Amino acid sequence: MGKIVAIFESAELMQQQYDEILTEMGEVEKAQYPNRPVHIAFQKGNSFCVIDVWNSPETLEEFGRNVLAPIFGKLGIAPPAPEVYPVHRYINSAE
Repeated sequence: MGKIVAIFESAELMQQQYDEILTEMGEVEKAQYPNRPVHIAFQKGNSFCVIDVWNSPETLEEFGRNVLAPIFGKLGIAPPAPEVYPVHRYINSAE
């Protein structure tokens, strides 16, 4: 399987908690993960959303297990389960 899109949406996760997660990741240095070419975070009404494009399901699973799970545990945040879909077409003008 090729690239996937992962959509995280949570009414429990707030922008402040998202920012704390990034701080734990070392801000941009670790947030710019090479197997995740696209990362978008935004407020949607009462929910906070993150949309990521990953190079494969395995790279998402590895990042979740090795990077996010320890941070979520340290901060006491319940991670939202993503909706995951295969990417039909990927166009990125920056590449």
